[in-house]
This record gives sequence, C-alpha cells and structure tokens, in this order.
Amino acid sequence: MKFSLVSSFALIATAAGQQGDPQPADAAPAQGNYGGQESYGGQESYGEQGIERVEPLAAKCCVRRCPSSAPFFSRESCGCVVGIQRAQYSVSSAQMSYSQPQGYSQGDQGGYRKLQNADQQGFGAEDGGVFGGDSDDMVAPANTIDTRRLQVTRSGVITLWIGFAVLFLASICYINKYLFYFNFSGDHEDSSNPKHLDWRVGAYVGDNVYAFLASPSLIAGIVCFFASLAYLAMATKHGFYIRCHDGRAFFYARYVDWIITTPLMLHALAHFSNADDNMWHFLFFNDVLMIASGLIGSTVEGGDKWAFFGFSMLTFIPVIYELCRLDKKEVDAQVYDTAGNVEPDNFGTAPARNGGAVQPYIWFYRSYRNMMNVTVVTWSLYPLVWILAEGTNTLTANGEAIFYTVLDIISKAFFGYLIVSCRRNTMAQLQSSGYKVTQTGDLDANFATYTSTRSIKKTAGSSDL
Repeated sequence: MKFSLVSSFALIATAAGQQGDPQPADAAPAQGNYGGQESYGGQESYGEQGIERVEPLAAKCCVRRCPSSAPFFSRESCGCVVGIQRAQYSVSSAQMSYSQPQGYSQGDQGGYRKLQNADQQGFGAEDGGVFGGDSDDMVAPANTIDTRRLQVTRSGVITLWIGFAVLFLASICYINKYLFYFNFSGDHEDSSNPKHLDWRVGAYVGDNVYAFLASPSLIAGIVCFFASLAYLAMATKHGFYIRCHDGRAFFYARYVDWIITTPLMLHALAHFSNADDNMWHFLFFNDVLMIASGLIGSTVEGGDKWAFFGFSMLTFIPVIYELCRLDKKEVDAQVYDTAGNVEPDNFGTAPARNGGAVQPYIWFYRSYRNMMNVTVVTWSLYPLVWILAEGTNTLTANGEAIFYTVLDIISKAFFGYLIVSCRRNTMAQLQSSGYKVTQTGDLDANFATYTSTRSIKKTAGSSDL
C-alpha cells in the first residue's frame, strides 16, 4: 500500500517536471502546440495572418440639398459650407491676411458645418470678399458643389404652377369638346334608306363625321389631365429625389407622365393617319422603351448613362421616321359599302346603291400634317434638354423646369387644340396639298350629287362641321 502511494506521487512529479521543461530552441514545435510558432500570439496567429483582416467600409457621401445660408456642398467634409461673398470693391491678394487660422467647426443649425472667423478675408478669391452674407452673391469655395444650380427655386416653382394651370384648363376644354362630339355623333339615318350611312366604315356627310373626332378629343383631354397631375406634384415639391452622385433634383414625375401620355398621343396620330394595328403596336412599344431607357439613364452615375441615352435614341428615331412616313402615304379614297367592301364603280353613277362611304380620315388628313409637325419638332427637342440637364448638368434646375414646361405645353396642350379645332378639308383641298389618293376625279361633285337626293343636314362640300 505504501509502495503504491509512493509510486503514484513519483509518477505525478515526473509528469509535472516534463510538462514544465522548456522546449529546446532547435526542437520542432508540435503541430497543435499553441505556444509555438502557430500559437495565438505567434506569426500565424488569428490576430495577424491566421484570418484575413477586413477593413470597415467607408460611409458613402451623398450630395444633398443645402440651405441658402450655406449653399455649397463639400465632399471632403460631406457637409454644407458657406461661400465667399463678392466684395463691392477690388481687393488684391497681397492685402489678404492669413494670420488667423481658419477651419471648420460643427455648427448648431441642422448639423451643417460653418467656417470659423466668418468676418475674415477670403481664401484668395480673385475679387476678394468675406464668408457668409447673401447666398446670391457668393462664390463657391474650392472643391465644392454649388447646390443652388441643382435645385428648383422660386422662379422654377412658378413655372411649374403655370404648366399645371395651362394643362388643367386645356384638359377641361378638350373633354367638354369630346362630350359635344359624342352627343352629336348619332346615326342620322334617312328613313327611306336606313343603311346609307355607317360610322363603322366612315361617313362623308351628316353629323356622323363627328364620331371620328370624338375619340382623339377624349385622348387630348386625358393627356393634358395626366400631365397637369404631374405638374401639380412637382409644383408642390413632390415627385422628385436628390441624386446621390451630384445632388441634382431629378423629377421622376415627368417620366411617369410621359410613359402614360405619349403612347396616347401616338394613338391619336395613328387615328388621323389611318395607320393599321401593326404600325400602332410598333410605335407604342418603341415609345415605351424610349421613355424607360431615358429614365434609367437619368439615375445612373458616370459614363454608363450615355449607353442608356443611346438606347433611347435608337428607339426614338424609328418613331419619328414612321410619323413622317405616314404623312407621305397614299390616301385611301375608295368607297366602301355598309359591309366594309370596296365599291368599284364611280360613286356618282349609282346614287341609290347601298349607301357607300369613304373612310372619314380623308376629310381631316390635312390636319394630320399639322399635328405630326408639332410632335416631331417638340419631341426632337426633349433629348437636347436631357443632354444639357440630366446628362451634363450644364442647364440649371430652373432652366430645365422652364424648357420642359414650354415643350409639354406645346406638345400636349397645343397638340390637343389642333385636334379639337380641326376642320374638314374637301377632296380638292387634299389633292392641292400634294397628297396622292387611290381614286381620282371630282369626288366632291359626285358626293354633292348623291347627297342632294337625300335629306342630310350637311353636304360633302361643306368646309366646316
């Protein structure tokens, strides 16, 4: 028993001594030995080279709106700073004092940084001046962004309110005109021949011609109404956000307006040009792609924006080309019966047959040219404003608001006015304008001969409604 206890104590002491012995310098450390070279404190430790060290991500500095008292944004401090006020007199650089250090300190107004010693001379502006004062008379310090050019101010807001008022009043007028056309577009049929007119294939006399103008008049009213809603949102300082990369106020409400209203305007143009469904679908999808790609390009930073702008132009050019080509096509002046079949005989030789009629668009085809010219000219100016405003920041936010407002009023309100005020042209006027028609001859005289045998309110030779 005693021997066993002595032996146990001896074994424990021996193990403790071996464990406490220092390892020889030339001995290779064990693979799992924490005290060796691969220990926590060694060269391969987790704190140094054992685990890859991840640097914390730097906070992104977004350019934001600045108050009028400090309208310049500094990327270095990521804050708004005051500018250098223009002096009323010239101060040479030798007269400027740099004796007192000037720096930034945390202000107490909205967290914006202010320049200390605001009453001291400037940092070397050519015209001298002091810090602070009227924001309209400030020069931007070095490496700052003048946010006054990137925000819509009072003049821009007034312009947006004018755009809202004009478009809203125009929408009311055009919708009322639609109701007038709708109420007077009934089938004023002759009791002796109730099928002599059919507005589904067109009419050349009588109040049925109003039916052709009802639909585009409604479109004109809806277009102006949607546009006025967009301008109401922008005028009340909504429908925009401040772009992070440059601080410009980007009004996405415009693009919401355009992507809804421009397809409707193209539908009205297709209606007056008698374009088929395939052409209307082509114009519609190209127009939507044009607006969507322009919207994406307006929100993209750097050179990538021009790729989206180029894509927008690739879809815009075919729209303009097809609108111009529709003005050059041959006008279908063939006579159709109530079933929609072409009647081959000359209209004046058989006044009693099935009540044939031409398609009504030929009586307003000269109006299509005016609408097309307004659309092509104004729509072609939108990309130029985009380049100067959203693209390069050359145009101020107020200038952008003014230019877009003028273009919207012309391309929408004036466009609608051309629709609701158009007057019926005669066949002679159509041919004198250089249009080619599928049927020649004095059709006006033939139609007048036909209508003289029936109790119709208006004759084909009438120049108005």
